[in-house]
Amino acid sequence: MTFNCDPIYGVRHPQSMIFATDRIGINTLLPVKSTCFLNWLSAVYGESNSTRAIINAGYTVSTMMASFASQEEYAEKCKHGDILLDSAYFGDTLHPYETIFQKANRDFWRDVLKKLTEWTDLAGHSSWEVCGKKEELKPLGGWGRWKEASMMGYP
Repeated sequence: MTFNCDPIYGVRHPQSMIFATDRIGINTLLPVKSTCFLNWLSAVYGESNSTRAIINAGYTVSTMMASFASQEEYAEKCKHGDILLDSAYFGDTLHPYETIFQKANRDFWRDVLKKLTEWTDLAGHSSWEVCGKKEELKPLGGWGRWKEASMMGYP
C-alpha cells in the first residue's frame, strides 16, 4: 500500500495491508506470512521479512503511492518514514483514494473517512451480491461482525 523508508529490521518496506502478486510471489511470501502475528512489532517484522524474501528471490516491490511510481529508485532514495500520519506525505496527508485504503486507527481525516464510508454504504453494493449469497447480511461495520457472519454460514 505505502512505503516506509525508515529501515525496520534493516529493511525499507511496503506497509502491507494488501498484496498483489503472482503464484511465484505467493510461494515466496507464504513461509513468511503464514502465521498470526501476536502484536504490532511482530507484524512489522513480518512486513520487513516479506520485503526481504521478495528481494532475495530476485524480484522488486512496489506500492500504490503515486510518489513511489514517480521515481525509478524511490525505494533506495526516499527519506520519509511512515506517511500514514497527518501531514507526513510530503507535507500533505495521503488521500485514501491514492492507495484505496486508509488506516482508520490514525487520528486524521476522520471527516473524510466518515463521508467515504457513508457514501459507500449508501451505494448499496456488497461483495455478497456479487458472490451469489442469497441471505442478506447487514454491513459488517467492523471486526466485531465476523462472528455473526460466520454463524450465518459465511466463511
